[in-house]
Amino acid sequence: MFSQKTKIKRDFRVLYISYDGILDPTGESQVIPYLRGLGKRDVRLSLISFEKIERIRKIPLRDYRGLLLKEGIIWKPLKYHKNPVIPATLFDILNGVLTGLFLIKGSSIEIVHSRGYISGIIGILLKMLTGVKSIFDMRGFWPEEKVDAGAWRENGFLYRTIKHFEKKMIAYSDEIIVLTESAKDVIGHDRRNITVIPCCVDLETFSRMSDRPVNLSLPPDRLAVSYVGSIGTFYNFEETVNFFLFFKEKFPEAYLLILTNSRKKQVLKILDNFKVRPEDYLIFSVPNREVPLFLGRSEFSLIFYRRILSASGCCPIKFSESLACGVPVIISPGIGDCDQIVLDEKVGVILKGCSPELYTQAFNEIENLMLEKKELTQRCRNVAKKYFSLENGIEKYFGIYSRIK
Repeated sequence: MFSQKTKIKRDFRVLYISYDGILDPTGESQVIPYLRGLGKRDVRLSLISFEKIERIRKIPLRDYRGLLLKEGIIWKPLKYHKNPVIPATLFDILNGVLTGLFLIKGSSIEIVHSRGYISGIIGILLKMLTGVKSIFDMRGFWPEEKVDAGAWRENGFLYRTIKHFEKKMIAYSDEIIVLTESAKDVIGHDRRNITVIPCCVDLETFSRMSDRPVNLSLPPDRLAVSYVGSIGTFYNFEETVNFFLFFKEKFPEAYLLILTNSRKKQVLKILDNFKVRPEDYLIFSVPNREVPLFLGRSEFSLIFYRRILSASGCCPIKFSESLACGVPVIISPGIGDCDQIVLDEKVGVILKGCSPELYTQAFNEIENLMLEKKELTQRCRNVAKKYFSLENGIEKYFGIYSRIK
């Protein structure tokens, strides 16, 4: 950690490319905080992101660009194109390469940091064209995630094409960043240019705020069990609801607190299929910065994934954010490094299956955890600081820039 008196010479000129828009919740929580932190360490940053048109219409880009510029970040937002998939993506890649070439030349960029696979393709092309250093921040195993979501066929054309580029990006990047130790093992644990940086969280923003006087219209005398994030794809919201109903048999005062940007009709359809009474759930769509106000009032956070090929590369944002808010998790098995953290640190329960017997087994563990209320809350916070501190993530990024420059 650098002291406040330490003066870092401004000699890192980095182009950061994100195919996720920074106006999206993921960009808001998993891109901008890192860049702001790196900017404070005197990294000269240029940013290319691909923004969805519906987000652009809601936020004045000129004002947001001005705010980032004050923090030393030059932002070049590009429009994200969705359909038809292949031509649209190829157009975005070409647009990204041309914009990247302009920034590399105009700002004397030395390092291209690419977040995700499409950004990684842009980054490796820029490396081939200009000789800049390249970081492939691969996040999870995206081709396998697309198969798990039912969008691609395993060994189909799109899958094989992206896997081809994956090999190139792993082979030719100067540094590879993954979310989990499990993912590092899959790629090759003995490789020296692989760094594990999980989905980190700002511990000041995400803290337990249940003692703050905020009017959230939440039932004051009922026990909240929360679900945060999208509905569908490889997120198993159906199992979440099914388990909640079992939980409610043991705690009749419990209700399900759902924080999601998914369409409300989609959520209500699943709740109706399981015959959940309207008085037993609340649904909110809130910006990322307001999530801790709700999440911190929960007794547990439910994180259920389907059995998926890409699980070893996953690091759910909701996992780190829940722990940062002092909220233990009830989680399905096999998600990245989560099992090991939950078991080693005793910050939740792993639900091994959806049978009544396994539900009962999990509930016995839940009851034991609930006896440790105050200690459990602090333990969750300590674990978030140990594994998912945003400051630690920023320091790791800065260390990579220092090493490969």
